[in-house]
Amino acid sequence: MYIIKENRNISLPASLLEENIIMLDRGFTPHMASEIIQQLLHLDHKTGKEPIQIYINSPGGCVVSGLAIYDTIKSLKKEVITMGIGMCASMGAFMLTCGAKKGNRYITP
Repeated sequence: MYIIKENRNISLPASLLEENIIMLDRGFTPHMASEIIQQLLHLDHKTGKEPIQIYINSPGGCVVSGLAIYDTIKSLKKEVITMGIGMCASMGAFMLTCGAKKGNRYITP
């Protein structure tokens, strides 16, 4: 799927990443954790003070992969906001608690 932004084709995930948004929308695996960690590190090194937003819809999965993402989030300079949408089970629920501080963790009914 592509959207047009400033007269160029860009993928929807790339467009979201430009807006400091990460979609954590599948089960936790080593490959998924690597992708999310790369996105987090990329956004943390971008200029500007905008917080990183993580939208979570996950059935959970590999605990070690989730802990690697958690450790990365806790090492970031930028504030992290977490939003639970859909299912946040197991490691997905744990990841929801990674919002930087009270008021930065949300969940939809």
